[in-house]
Amino acid sequence: MLKIIPAIASLLLVAGCSSMEIDNPGSDYYRPPAGSLVHLNQALTVPAQQTRVFIQHGKVVNGVDLYAPHCNFEVRTLKPTPRQIEPGTFAVTRVQPGGEQVVMQGGCSQDELEQNPAEAGSKCGAPGFHPVLSGSLTGRQVAGLPWHVLSDPPVITRFYHFYLASKAQPDVLRLTCHAAQDDAPRAQLPTFGEMQEALGGVATFEPAH
Repeated sequence: MLKIIPAIASLLLVAGCSSMEIDNPGSDYYRPPAGSLVHLNQALTVPAQQTRVFIQHGKVVNGVDLYAPHCNFEVRTLKPTPRQIEPGTFAVTRVQPGGEQVVMQGGCSQDELEQNPAEAGSKCGAPGFHPVLSGSLTGRQVAGLPWHVLSDPPVITRFYHFYLASKAQPDVLRLTCHAAQDDAPRAQLPTFGEMQEALGGVATFEPAH
């Protein structure tokens, strides 16, 4: 019991701090608040039958490394043909932290299936070949997991949803930035620095003051 209490207290501290409003961009707990701006500096192509464009290490990618921070722009509607997200400025209307459990099993990842359904389909079937993202966990839910679960904790990836608004491009829904996946007790929300590194010059934040 004495070993359990400090561990749970540490989880509660992480979950509590990650939800605080931090004004210092140098803090690990800072994230641009509602009212900030996101500047998209280059056109992005949303592939046919998909709604997201993935960015990692400052480049548009076809598949993400779940062990490193990454971001994606997401549109509202699914279309049978490719479409462009044009360079422009988007207002952040809401920020929502969350998490997804990574379940090791046969098949392809959710991200991979969305990016290239035909190619991903040919890879499915080997147990443990690709992680599959399923479910959703908030910071409080992670901290509140029963100890018997945390003794063999799930692997999760935590993220921020930045909901976007633009009169010129109303179909653009949000920008999501993920931290690297990790065991639930150690998984962290992405830092501002990690989000900037993932986006590189593709897009930049202008935090509200």
